Amino acid sequence: MATKTVKQSAANAAKDSLVWELVRQLNVVRNCLLRTPTLIIKGGSASAIVASSTTFEAVIAGVIVRKTAADMAALVGTVLADYFGIWVFTMTAAGTLATTTLTSAATLAELVLPTISPSVAVVGAVLVNPTGTGNFVGGTTQLDDGTVVPNAVFYNGNELAALGDVLSFRETGQPS
Repeated sequence: MATKTVKQSAANAAKDSLVWELVRQLNVVRNCLLRTPTLIIKGGSASAIVASSTTFEAVIAGVIVRKTAADMAALVGTVLADYFGIWVFTMTAAGTLATTTLTSAATLAELVLPTISPSVAVVGAVLVNPTGTGNFVGGTTQLDDGTVVPNAVFYNGNELAALGDVLSFRETGQPS
């Protein structure tokens, strides 16, 4: 069988092109959740740990992965009082959970989701906006702290699309 090589034009390689968008969408479908987790404060309250209270499944690089209820990887970083911060939880084809580096901003409109590797599935995220008397310290401040008032909002996997008008994933590289 003959192999055809298609040279990509500069117009099709542009970030706003139809080809770019199709490749981006295919990567989203390639690594996606089949059943979303229910993200909660571990134990229901008084904890700095985000956990899944349900079993969930994902397709990652063509492999179906099942994960039983588990703690998400630790939150690392500080969200300043009155700022917005977000951590995104991911999972590899081996079932390893990870948390992206915190991104934060003074307003919700300025907040951008961190870069997500194309080799993982997004499990969910937690958005924090401390409006109390101090900063939110990931891994230390309880997610329902009455003094810091973290205003934690949990997004379960595919629900991250609900943030689409405000936040956007940064694209990595050109489509191949």
